[in-house]
Amino acid sequence: MSQGRFKADSIVYWGRVIAGAILGVIFFIVWHNIPGSFTPISIALLIYLASYYIFRLVLKIAPDDVGGETQLYLKGIGGFFFCWLFTWILLSSFFFL
Repeated sequence: MSQGRFKADSIVYWGRVIAGAILGVIFFIVWHNIPGSFTPISIALLIYLASYYIFRLVLKIAPDDVGGETQLYLKGIGGFFFCWLFTWILLSSFFFL
């Protein structure tokens, strides 16, 4: 892995935190226009699971670089969901009150 000066586990963690914040903004903008039976948590979970494949296949981060396969799955899970909910709730509170 040649990611420069950043460690692989930092890239995974902060990538998921940023993805959660971006997802919160996207949900704020378009959620009221989405029909169907998908719930927000299922969409967020799908995006989180897709991030594993983005890190593994696109960014070429090996599981050994972050401490194993389990760590590649779990690193940043709290930051992702916290930033997703925080951003979505914060924007909704400011603009829909």
